[in-house]
Amino acid sequence: MPIEAILIDADGVIQYAPEDWSCAFARCLGHEDPAMAAKFTMDVYAAETACLSRIGGFDDALHDVLRTWGCLERKSIVLEAMMSINKYDEVLELIRAVRANGIKCYVASNQQTQRAKFMSAELGYSSAFDGELYSCNLGAAKPSERYFELALKAAGAEASSTLFIDDRPENVAGAQRVGLPAFVYDGRNGIDVLKAHLCSFGITAA
Repeated sequence: MPIEAILIDADGVIQYAPEDWSCAFARCLGHEDPAMAAKFTMDVYAAETACLSRIGGFDDALHDVLRTWGCLERKSIVLEAMMSINKYDEVLELIRAVRANGIKCYVASNQQTQRAKFMSAELGYSSAFDGELYSCNLGAAKPSERYFELALKAAGAEASSTLFIDDRPENVAGAQRVGLPAFVYDGRNGIDVLKAHLCSFGITAA
C-alpha cells in the first residue's frame, strides 16, 4: 500500500542537543565530577521519564530532584540545557518537500509538556508538520503499542500506509508490532541516507 503519512521522531532525527546534557548538568552541580554528573543526569532523566505520558508534572519532579541534590537555585541551568536544541535543517527541508507532494508528516516524539510546548512554538513545529504527536498529550510513550495506536487515531491514518522513522531500534520495533512500516535513522548519518530509505518506500521529493 502506498505511504500516505509519515510519523517522524524528533530528538536524534530532526533535532539534536548542541551539548551533552550531562556536561550542562555538571555545571548545575558546581563541579565536574563525571560520576556525580552521570548520577545527577540519571535522576533528571528519571524525573522526565515519569512525565512523558501525562500532561504537566515535570516542573515539580525537577524541583524535587534539584532539592535533593542541593542545587535548587540552579534550575535555570537544567532547563536551558533541555531547551537548547539545534535542528537538522536538511531533514526539515526534505519534510517540507514530502508534504508538498501530498504526504502528511507528523512529529512523533516522547516529550514532557514543557519541552513539547517549546518545540511546537519556538522551533516552529506547529507549522512545519501536519500535526504533533507528543507522548505527554497522547497519554502513552514509545515504544508501547498504545502510543502508536493513539498516534494513528489522532492522525486519522491507517497503520499499513503510515511510515515511522526513529533513531531508536526499540521504538521502530514497537511501531512494527502495530503494523507500521518503519526504519531506523540517525540524523548524524546525513540526508542522503534518509532519502535512500524514503525512496525504498516509493517516496521521493524534488
